[in-house]
Amino acid sequence: VPINVVGKEYIVVKGFLNNSDYVYAVSTEENTEISINGNPVTTLNSIGSTFSYNLSSDAIYINANKPIYLLHLTGYGCEVGAALLPKIECTGSRKVSFVRSTNEGFFIILFTKTGNENYFTLNNNSNLISANLFSDVPGTNGLYKYARIQLSGSEIPTGVFSTVENSQGLFHLGIINGSPGGGTRYGY
Repeated sequence: VPINVVGKEYIVVKGFLNNSDYVYAVSTEENTEISINGNPVTTLNSIGSTFSYNLSSDAIYINANKPIYLLHLTGYGCEVGAALLPKIECTGSRKVSFVRSTNEGFFIILFTKTGNENYFTLNNNSNLISANLFSDVPGTNGLYKYARIQLSGSEIPTGVFSTVENSQGLFHLGIINGSPGGGTRYGY
């Protein structure tokens, strides 16, 4: 991923591992200061320096004074997957389509600005992603909400296109598909 598309602000939402998730930051400039939920945690002094964080809470807000790459290691059960996370500033989608690869466990991770959580549909059904599934992202002063949702095979059939839409605003969608002991797919 080119440096000019990485960001300074990220939301990390815990997946469904039995053990802790981890987050890895990589600096793109010298003297990069990183904060979690508004609290300074480290300074990466050189380009390419790394910082790892054990994610024990359901969600965190990470920001830096200079652009960083942010990799999230999570999964399902004891099977791990990793994804390069999208920056939250000036990004997101109103509509995302995807295909469930296997009939194994299927989970979605959503985050959006507060006020948008009432306007989600999944395959044109407004009952599957309801506002009561969302919580405030710590460190954002109520500006962002997140949800962690498990969906069944009847809600998201295997091998069929599914679509999440929000008629009000932008959102980010992460997908975890796999089994506790047989592999995990994870991506945004």
